[in-house]
Amino acid sequence: MVFELVLYRGRTHTERFTFKDSNGDAITIASTDEPRFKVFQGNNTTPELDLYGGALANSSVITTLTQSGSTLGKVDVQFAQDDTSGLSLGIHDAEISLVDDSGTNPTDPIITAEIGIVHVIGTGGGDVGTA
Repeated sequence: MVFELVLYRGRTHTERFTFKDSNGDAITIASTDEPRFKVFQGNNTTPELDLYGGALANSSVITTLTQSGSTLGKVDVQFAQDDTSGLSLGIHDAEISLVDDSGTNPTDPIITAEIGIVHVIGTGGGDVGTA
């Protein structure tokens, strides 16, 4: 699967993703598995944003929804404004993956769910309550 996402620099945004198997069916995310979202520019480069686990620095959050029925395999990724403020403007590569805590060969394999692009767009200054 491929996605395209628009983030406004300095703004909070929430996006829902679904982890699926090779048949296109939603998979169960175990309580020990860790969803991960990376924003980067170019192959094998250090991510500008790497969201991993529950509550993260700068208040970004990845929430695994209840794993049954219509919410099977779904996670919400909330990009906090302090994290989007640190992204450079332009088009970025992105990946949402699952670190499978039960995997042993290799240990904790990273399973890519979707790859895509993130457009980071600037916003106007003069926000209320900021300098």
